[in-house]
Amino acid sequence: MTVFARFLGEKAERYIELRQSLGYSFSKQAGTLRAFVRYVERAQLDAPATRTMALDFVLSFGGAANSRATRHGVLSRFYEYLAVYDAQTETLERRVFPRSRAIPPPRILSESELASLIDACARISPDIPLRGRTMATLIGLLASSGLRSGEVVRLDRTDVDLTNGVLLVRKTKFRKDRLVPVHTTTQAALPTTCVSAIQLFLSLRTRPSF
Repeated sequence: MTVFARFLGEKAERYIELRQSLGYSFSKQAGTLRAFVRYVERAQLDAPATRTMALDFVLSFGGAANSRATRHGVLSRFYEYLAVYDAQTETLERRVFPRSRAIPPPRILSESELASLIDACARISPDIPLRGRTMATLIGLLASSGLRSGEVVRLDRTDVDLTNGVLLVRKTKFRKDRLVPVHTTTQAALPTTCVSAIQLFLSLRTRPSF
């Protein structure tokens, strides 16, 4: 490892620790920075950190324009941090990679559309019916509670209070926990779907194999 790559790696790890200490998960950004350090090491590049270095690294990846813009944005903020320790670090232009606006705007599904989606989820995998019921429960919980998809996926059995109709969401934004009350219709539906899924799971476990 070159002297510059070692220096860059140490500063990248300190920067990652700093951002995480401020409450950010910073997992994808950390992956980008560590990949940048590996790129510098493989190419045997020397100090200082330059615009060309950052551009070549970003362009070495395929993918959509938004992905390149995101990686370049991560490096831009890291370069600002790095300049404190190396004044020769060049400043990156924030809008070198324009973001695509082709993503359609979000909209609220109608009740009939939501019902159709949940019904389709329930039939998504005939060979593994537990998967379909899990997806249907997940979509229904997302629509009725307003939780983020990652928060629903991380729910454990101990986080769901079916008696009082309250969900305990752990480690949300800024790594805080919060309680989320659910509507009475959701409270009534959850026990049915959960018990049905558990019964199906147990039946699959006890089914003889040939």
